[in-house]
Amino acid sequence: MINILLITDELKQVCGVSNHIKSLVNGFYEHYTDFKYIILCGKIESRELIKQYNCEVLTRDEILHSNRSILNLFRAVLLVKNIIKKYEINIIHTHNHYAANIAYYSSIFTKVKTIQTNHGIINEVGRLKHFHADYYVVLSDKIKNHLIKSSKINPANIITIKQGISEEKLMKQDKPKNNKLIIFSASRFVEEKAMELFIRASHSLSSKYNSISEFYVSGEGPEKSNLIRLNESLGGVVKFVDPIRDYKNFLSCAHIFVFTSQKEGVPIVVLEAIYSNCLVISSSYNGFQDLFTDDYSSLVFKSGNVNDLLDKLEYAINNYSALLDDYQCLYDKIRFNYSIINMLKYHYDLYNKLISIS
Repeated sequence: MINILLITDELKQVCGVSNHIKSLVNGFYEHYTDFKYIILCGKIESRELIKQYNCEVLTRDEILHSNRSILNLFRAVLLVKNIIKKYEINIIHTHNHYAANIAYYSSIFTKVKTIQTNHGIINEVGRLKHFHADYYVVLSDKIKNHLIKSSKINPANIITIKQGISEEKLMKQDKPKNNKLIIFSASRFVEEKAMELFIRASHSLSSKYNSISEFYVSGEGPEKSNLIRLNESLGGVVKFVDPIRDYKNFLSCAHIFVFTSQKEGVPIVVLEAIYSNCLVISSSYNGFQDLFTDDYSSLVFKSGNVNDLLDKLEYAINNYSALLDDYQCLYDKIRFNYSIINMLKYHYDLYNKLISIS
């Protein structure tokens, strides 16, 4: 049995990194039974969430990025050393830069190999190195190029493994046959996701298209109360749905999915929308070209520009069926590139490579 210690900051219900980890852990549990994960994180959003991970989950305050300090780093290193011994850990796999540093300093004493997955590019500030591992997993070639150029990391130590989407989303969904288009958006409710753009655009279009469209949004986060107040002040056009109980159902029924984020690594919600056969309208976040070609420009709006979003959304409403047909080849390619089976296989090969050279 190969034991892998996976270290991350927080596990949340609505979070791209958390969903990535969940897909990885549960996929290995199902397909590669000779590997076993133990998750160490600083915090978990709710104890009920642990049930969604098929492995043991440990929480310690000193692992939290927000609690980082010289003293807590020292404590975290000692903690990880003890976990390595107790669980006979073979590999440490981290998912943020603070965790990568904890793993690196622990590995000096234990000789355990380390992998750092990089979900996006963030400003490199602070005393700790942002890239600190034996091997690096990146979710896109854009991130790989950043590691090579900015941090002078050997390309041989970097592997691109695209995000995998769960198998239940591989089948195209049959959309409801009624007179109204369901227009849906979902995200963490934080400032950089710019969800207020969707609410303002929905309000502007509702009077003209209320007979043929309905608007819904799903998510959690610190901006939720502000978004609810904004929606109510504009007439309450957008309906908020529960991200745990209702998200998957609404995604399967939605005809058009709107993505407004201004800052993103690999947008899992966009991938899930494509797997669910939604027509996707996306902001021009840095890196959107990883998913969408130049030919997709008619459905990509200028990031942060509500008027451009309005134009793209109105165009999509008026031409929904034709546009969905036009982009099926692109969507099929994305579904193949982001297959969970490929994601798991590439991780399996990387783990075995590290074990062979340990």
